[in-house]
Amino acid sequence: MITKLKRSILEHKKLNAFFIDNKFYTYYELEEKIIKIQDALKEHNQYQSKNIGIVTNNDLETYASILAIWFSGLSYIPISPRTPKDRNSNIIVQAEIKITLSSTKDFHVFLDEKSTKIIQTNNLKLKGTEILIQDTDPEDLSYTLFTSGSTGVPKGVPINRKNIEAFVESFLALDYKFDTSDKFLQMFELTFDVSVACTLIPLLAGACVYTIPSEEVKYTYIYKLLSKQNITFATLVPSVLAYLKPYFKEINLPYLKYCILTAEASYHNILLEWQKCIPNAEIWNLYGPTEATIWCLAYRWIINNEAHKQYNGLIPIGKTIKNVEAIIVNDQNELIDKSEKGELCISGTQITRGYLNNATRNSEAFFCKDNVRYYKTGDLCFENIDGDIMYCGRLDNQVQIQGFRVELGEIEHHVRNFTKKTNIVAIPYSNNYGNTEICLFVEGNDFSKKDIMLYLKNQLPAYMLPGKTFFLDKFPVNQSNKIDRIALKNLI
Repeated sequence: MITKLKRSILEHKKLNAFFIDNKFYTYYELEEKIIKIQDALKEHNQYQSKNIGIVTNNDLETYASILAIWFSGLSYIPISPRTPKDRNSNIIVQAEIKITLSSTKDFHVFLDEKSTKIIQTNNLKLKGTEILIQDTDPEDLSYTLFTSGSTGVPKGVPINRKNIEAFVESFLALDYKFDTSDKFLQMFELTFDVSVACTLIPLLAGACVYTIPSEEVKYTYIYKLLSKQNITFATLVPSVLAYLKPYFKEINLPYLKYCILTAEASYHNILLEWQKCIPNAEIWNLYGPTEATIWCLAYRWIINNEAHKQYNGLIPIGKTIKNVEAIIVNDQNELIDKSEKGELCISGTQITRGYLNNATRNSEAFFCKDNVRYYKTGDLCFENIDGDIMYCGRLDNQVQIQGFRVELGEIEHHVRNFTKKTNIVAIPYSNNYGNTEICLFVEGNDFSKKDIMLYLKNQLPAYMLPGKTFFLDKFPVNQSNKIDRIALKNLI
């Protein structure tokens, strides 16, 4: 893959590689930045550190830093300037980051300068003449991403060269048609793994990557890019569609060939309306935890109303891609019948070797069955009659109330049907008596609590009815652009 990436950069020098802040940058400009950063790494990495930090700014230097690190046989750890300094310091200590690359000078706001040496990449001098490729082993790391941990300490997910090579092979086997003329949207924070696919895949093809400035309102800027720049390949979180929904009648994107939905559950009803806005595009639902290297299941959505193609309004997450296998098990890790609900577990060459320095979490999240190592996703799923896997929600979204098992997704589904709003969240909480109840969050103020409760009383048993209801103008989102359920829970 690394050799192919270098070849693509050299073969497409005159073509545009990135569109950042309304400016195009060619593959030649990208190459020059990579060479400069490789020179700096060679000069300053006297500790021979394998893990290099990158401050995730939206500029050419930051993307070139990722590639320079890979070409140099090293791995990167993204450090967000929008994350508190203490959390970033924890990541630097866990990953033993001795050197961090930054394209701006304001790193003191979110980085402790004593914990890592800073190399500024925005004014380096060109010394070398070509991109150099360092020999690597398949087990060498490509990157480590830190996700939230249940204890409040971020946990590191290392992805090695073998994992990312397997992912690229799997993705290309889906047989999407694209070439140097295509325009790819990259809306994700570089701390989120989908950003890797949205950058790497187009660069391998000699296509152009269109990014989103961090200071912009994402969904409005995304629409601007989709329409004005004639984006052909867009990867979106479904919540973006919810924000765009009021404008669906005005949106017409005939140039879009593929719309990938990912990172959140995708709802059938909103796709029926969205399809009209993108008349020439295929809609795909791609699923994958960070631990399985970006995506591991895929489903092409086609307009239909068959009941077995939906679960609580959700479309399937589909079938495994090339280098992945999946099973669904009970709480004893035993295989269950097709239509039965259980935990989705993933195996194959895309699976991480385990969390960074976290033996306890590794013993909980991974297990071996018939000499095959599986990752437990924590997602409640079942297989439908067509062999597609249906997503039913998180296992931790399945709660016990008055002795009954309650799926929070079912409550959300009924409220969504009534309000016609996509962003609905149900969260469990303990009442004054220590019993579990449901708190409902609704985005918008079009309905009253009384209206919703009257409807739900005709849809759900009494023990499933929410004890509290909050109406918010706009839901909080985390750095991965997903609804921030922790922030919502803190409002209860």
